[in-house]
This record gives sequence, C-alpha cells and structure tokens, in this order.
Amino acid sequence: MTRCNIITTFNHKGGVGKTTTAVNLGASLAAVHGKRTLLLDLDPQANATRAVLKKELAESHQTIRSLFSPDTVQCPLTDLSIPTSVQGLDVVPSELKLSEVEFKMAARRGRECILREALRTATSRYDYIIIDCPPSLGLLSLNGLVAAEYVVIPCETQYLSIRGIRQVIEIIEIVRETLSPRLQILGVFPTKYFILSKANVEALQYLRTNAKVRVFDAVLPRDVRAEEAPSHGLPLVAYAPDSRAARAFGMLTSEVLRLCGD
Repeated sequence: MTRCNIITTFNHKGGVGKTTTAVNLGASLAAVHGKRTLLLDLDPQANATRAVLKKELAESHQTIRSLFSPDTVQCPLTDLSIPTSVQGLDVVPSELKLSEVEFKMAARRGRECILREALRTATSRYDYIIIDCPPSLGLLSLNGLVAAEYVVIPCETQYLSIRGIRQVIEIIEIVRETLSPRLQILGVFPTKYFILSKANVEALQYLRTNAKVRVFDAVLPRDVRAEEAPSHGLPLVAYAPDSRAARAFGMLTSEVLRLCGD
C-alpha cells in the first residue's frame, strides 16, 4: 500500500502565497504526477476552497467546520471531500463560520490532535494530503501542524517576511518537541519574486545564505496568471499551464516528491 504523505503549508504572516502554494502544489501532484491528492482547507477565509471549485459551495454541504464543532454529529473526513475540476484532486472545503468554532475548541480535551485523529480515515484513500493553514498561530494552525509529517513555509522575498522566518521555525520546533515528533520542515519556498526588483534579489540572496533550513530551488515569480486563476476556480495547471508561475510550481512539486522519497 502506498504511504500517504501529509504536508502543511504554514506561515503566520498573511499575504506570502501560502494558499496559492497549497492549491497549486496539490493540483500539480494530482494532474502532472497522478497522485491521489486531498486539499484540506483549514482557513476560515476559504480561499483554497474557492480557488479549486468553479461553483459556489451548496449550503447543505458540510465543511471542515463540522469536524471541530461540538454541536455537529461527527462524520468521516472523507465524507466531507468534494471532487474538483482537476482529476485526482479532492477538497475538504472551509467556511467563514470556522473562525467561530476555534473559540469553542479551547476547552475541548485533545484539542490539538482533532485533525490528526480525523485523518486516520483518509490516509488509505490518498497519496498526498495538503493542508492549508490560516495565517495565524491558533488552534486551527496547531491542528494543521500536529496532523502533518512535513511543512512547506512560503516566504515572500521581502525583508519583513524573511525576518519572521526564524519565529516560524521556532514555532514548528516547539510543536515537534511537544506534540508531534515526526514533524519535519521540507523547506522554505520563496514567493512573489520580481527579478528586476533589487529588494527582491537581495532578499532572496539573504534567505539562501542565512536560512537555518532548506530553501527550495524553485522560486515563485510574480505572475498575473497566478492572480487570475482563483477567480476562475482553477489552479494554474488547468488555467495557465505554460505560465511562469505554473512552471515554478512544477519545479517545487518535483522537489517535494524527491524529499518525500516518492
């Protein structure tokens, strides 16, 4: 039986390309490499959900919120998944009301491990599970980290974003030491790179020289196609497969497969 690799995209800073990374890594794994992939949207903003579904989610369909809410009947995680337009890629959708549930989780026993336990029912169905965390360090992000084996850290090629990487790494190390010994950082993924920007060039050079963890060879350039794709409910591999951003995600995916031993 093929082993299921669980990868979380995490950075507590918003606007660094975290959701874009989760969506397009998942889509590339499925469409290009034929991997059965589940995209799990753990962000109440539900941007990953909208980026892979061409239509609005039916109000009757349960979201990831039901997994964490004490007011709903628990069902297997796989019952929450929806096929996307990319063959082999399913999504467990999110919704804004997920933010309300996070407050209720505080008094729940084993609150940090809810997602890890729920994923036990899904690992036999998928080769890869990609978790998109919120841009904050709350119980939802903590669940995403505890449930995962690997972390990809998207980082904008700007001074302030790179400055925060040390804290991100420290957070992951604390989670590994206290809750999830198997957790590993696959690497930092530089994003929003513009080669004609001196600030971006210097920031990328600094990141590669000073980062205490692996920095991926793949670099996500600024690309209008990457900005357009979510409004069409399509990842780049389906919307603009020949774009510079799509090629960057192809390179990232190859690196991830190699690092996961696949």
